[in-house]
Amino acid sequence: MATGAMTEKQRRALEAMEAARRQGCSLTEHAKAQGLAVREIYDALAALRRKGVLPKAAREPKSKFVSVRVTHGARANHAARLLWWAANTRFLDRLIARGDQVFLATNAADAGAGTFFTRELEYLISRGYTLSDDGWRLLPPEMR
Repeated sequence: MATGAMTEKQRRALEAMEAARRQGCSLTEHAKAQGLAVREIYDALAALRRKGVLPKAAREPKSKFVSVRVTHGARANHAARLLWWAANTRFLDRLIARGDQVFLATNAADAGAGTFFTRELEYLISRGYTLSDDGWRLLPPEMR
């Protein structure tokens, strides 16, 4: 797609990106300082990336970010599973600390052996939660 076929929003987004690069600041900082709509700029840039209009340098990832790909199921490697479980336990620990009741999207009776769902159920039960009679909720200790 030639740059002449860009929309006005896309043209403004490219100009903002280049100005931020010249000033040595982030695009968000530049947009806020100029009173521009940050979300519109990023949406327009995403559209330009999808169409292949942005130059190669604008598409390179920043070196301080690490891309982690987590695949689900049997193909997931051990490290990815550990990473996912660590993030999940933080979420579950916050839920436990608040004393939240857990509504299940899948009945506990349908939990397959060795799945993350089963592991989540076991984790919560080991911390005092009880399964409701119908199998669709986990009740915190004070709601028994």
